Amino acid sequence: MAYILAQVYEDTYNHMLTRFLNELEMKNSYLEGRNTDDKQLINGYDENGKLAVKAKSILLGGGGGMVTTLPDLVKFMKFQLESANPLIKESTKVLFTDREGDKIAYLWDVDYGEKEGFYYKKTGTSNGVQSVILICPDTNYGLILIANNTSEKAFIDWATLYNKIETDLINYPMKTKEIK
Repeated sequence: MAYILAQVYEDTYNHMLTRFLNELEMKNSYLEGRNTDDKQLINGYDENGKLAVKAKSILLGGGGGMVTTLPDLVKFMKFQLESANPLIKESTKVLFTDREGDKIAYLWDVDYGEKEGFYYKKTGTSNGVQSVILICPDTNYGLILIANNTSEKAFIDWATLYNKIETDLINYPMKTKEIK
């Protein structure tokens, strides 16, 4: 995807990404490879509870080489929920349905839930970290969940927590007063 964007826009992926991150004021997000202080990154643990080696490959590029913070992820989530940017609609357009029936957009898994309406999400696991970001624009909520362990028990706990939080977000949406 990074290569295609670079070819279409005749710009480097890093430059386009940096410009986007600056627009959202995501000051603590960048592509891996920049000189970073590893002390600021969380440690991930493997299935045996051992410290996982941090992935450091320039080949990850746009597909996993991103470093960010939870506050920056919240800014990204808010952008997804509040912006009318046409790129959001385009990036969540279904491109194909896989053999299991999952609908895939550019890099998002997309679907429609009875209570939450249209939603899209991205999950990932790498070197001791598993994560998910879920965006539900029809019901105006999002969810970010990150665990720093990739053991089977941690995965079960992570999935259980994800399902519990999402169910609560659907069943108990934030109530707001109507402003007149």
